[in-house]
Parts: sequence; C-alpha cells; structure tokens
Amino acid sequence: MRLTLLPERVSVDMQPGRSLLESALMASVPLLHSCRGGSCGACRAHWVSGEVDFPQGAGLGLTAEEQAEGQILLCRAHPRSDVVVDVRTLRPAAAVESRHLPCRIEQLELLSPDVLRLRLRLPAIEPFNWSAGQYVDLILPDGTRRAYSLAAPPGEDPRLEIHVARVDGGRVSGTLFAMQAPGALLSVEGPFGGLELPVPTGTAPLLLVAGGTGYAPIRAMLRELAQGAWTRPTRLYFGVRRGADLYADQELRQFERDCPHFRYVPLSEDGAGPPGVRRGRVHAAVLEAEPDYAAADVVVAGPSALVAVMRQELLARGLPAARFYADAFG
Repeated sequence: MRLTLLPERVSVDMQPGRSLLESALMASVPLLHSCRGGSCGACRAHWVSGEVDFPQGAGLGLTAEEQAEGQILLCRAHPRSDVVVDVRTLRPAAAVESRHLPCRIEQLELLSPDVLRLRLRLPAIEPFNWSAGQYVDLILPDGTRRAYSLAAPPGEDPRLEIHVARVDGGRVSGTLFAMQAPGALLSVEGPFGGLELPVPTGTAPLLLVAGGTGYAPIRAMLRELAQGAWTRPTRLYFGVRRGADLYADQELRQFERDCPHFRYVPLSEDGAGPPGVRRGRVHAAVLEAEPDYAAADVVVAGPSALVAVMRQELLARGLPAARFYADAFG
C-alpha cells in the first residue's frame, strides 16, 4: 500500500499495523507531529481518498466538526488501501534529522521535590541540531527509553537540558532520581516533534499554557524569543497540582522583570506556593481570564488531558485551529 502526501505529492510505502504517521517517519518524511497519541492535533491532515481505520479511536485532538470536514490524525489512522491525504506542511529534512548518540549526565539538579534537571553532554565531534519545541528519547543502558522535551534553545548551551518529573513506578525517572552524582553514560535519540514557535501576526497576543514539566519546551521558546527583538504581548499560565511543584517560579519572575511585555501567572490546585499564586486548575483559569481568542496564538504543553481539553474549549470559543500549537505527553 502507498501513502501519498499532498500538495508535494510525496509517496511512501505503508505496512499494516502501522499508522500513517509511523509509515511516513520510517521513510524519513518529516511530517509535523508531537504527542503521537491523538491529543495534540499537530499531525492533523485532510483525508482525500482511500480507506483507513482508527483502532484506538479518532483521537481527542480533533473536534467533531473537524472530523465531519474530513480531518484525520495521522498518528491514529491505519491504512486499509492506498491513501491520499493533504498535509499542512513538511519540515525541511535538515531541520529534523534524528541521530542516536551517547551522552553523559554532566549535571543533576533537584528543582523541586519531584522535578529533576539534567544537563547532558554529547560527543564534541558529533553535530546535533534541534529547534525550540522539539524533544529527545533518553535511553537507559538496558534500552528503556522515555521522551523528554528540550528545555533550552540551540546555541545557548552545547549541552542538552531536560526536566524530569518523578513518576510513581517510572523506570526511567526512578533510575534518574536515584542517582547520587553526575557522570552516568546514557544515550539519546532525536530530535523529534513538530511544535514550532508561532510566527507573529502584527500585535496578536501569544498565550502560553504549561502543565508541570510541560514548562520545558515553553522555556526553550521563551529563551529563544528573548534572543531577538521580541515585543509581542505574551502571557504564560503555569499550573501544577502542588505549590511546591512551581519549580521555575523565581526564573519566571526574573523573566517578567526583564521583559515588560511578558506576564507570568502561577497556579496550583492546592493554593500553596509562592506569593501571588492563584488557586485552581490551569485550563479553568485560562478560559476564565482570556475571553478573546480570535487573534491569538496559543501554545499548550503538558499532560495529554490538559492539551485535549484546551484545544476543544478554545476552538469552541473562536480560536482558529491553525493557531493552536501543542506538545502533549503522558
């Protein structure tokens, strides 16, 4: 079976049991994608012809209206025949070339009781290019792997920075939190993902929403913005379950002091935390405080459930689907 991607008319082989996205990525076709789980909507495309199945459902990353219009998520669709879809864009191959490289943990820092920052040193002779919003798979010596967003933009530091959330029973996070000192040799594969910084449209506001360590890719974007002539009105809502998990509070307050057009809104479900923290869930706070979405760009990063509810609610309130960007995990 063949998958044809319009408008470029790129064609690749497909195998039963693999999604359209998997087939394209295995053929080194750089499609936009992020969560691979049907929540973020990044890999949506317009179905043109052919038969597809959705063994795990159409996914939360599409509204009922979008499905009725013929939109599908490539990470959810499995082929039953030759398929033709119209995709939004293909990223330049050089920008998404993934590599498998050894790395050494050069720094371990506990940012909160449940968030660990790692800085990873790659071989100096091996080029590794990425863009803000992408992620890598961190791989333990036994082959166990876990995806982590890169928390710093390229050019700021030759090391890769990732933020690791403690997960009960998590094989990778448990191993990393148990380390007493840096120096362990692991490996990374990547970069992956298609979360991109929205191109500004006039003075349209930029709304950023981070849940837990979903702050990591947004941090990379903010720091990349700060390297240029950035004057766009920007607001970040950073939500966590417990106030102790607002691990970037001091960094973001300093960022707010340095950037007069940037506003930081911290939230915790338990109401605890630093001065000025709001009590509540981050999605509810955004929907209550931001009434006009028609001209905004919105970037949401965090658990899949957060991304899915934000996308559905914001599109229902007038946000164009093309102006919603997401990185979902879990």
